[in-house]
Amino acid sequence: MVNMASEFAAVARSLQNIVGTVNNQSEQLARTLLLLSGLIAEVREGLPIIEQRIGQMIARSEQGVRPNQETLGAVSRHPAESIQATRAQR
Repeated sequence: MVNMASEFAAVARSLQNIVGTVNNQSEQLARTLLLLSGLIAEVREGLPIIEQRIGQMIARSEQGVRPNQETLGAVSRHPAESIQATRAQR
């Protein structure tokens, strides 16, 4: 009987350690999920700003590309004249 009592006490201590470990992990998980929810909220608020800035960058790059496209279009429509004009500038 005494032998069984000591084994029971050992099992009880082991279970107590396991429950303590699970409680610690649960608390850590709760803190991590709280941090993650905060990060998601920040990202959600920042996405429209990022989208707006990307739109601005695209608009600026289009403004720089259009004049070049017009120049290249003129060259491709009238290659002989473009070559003569280039030679005349030299």
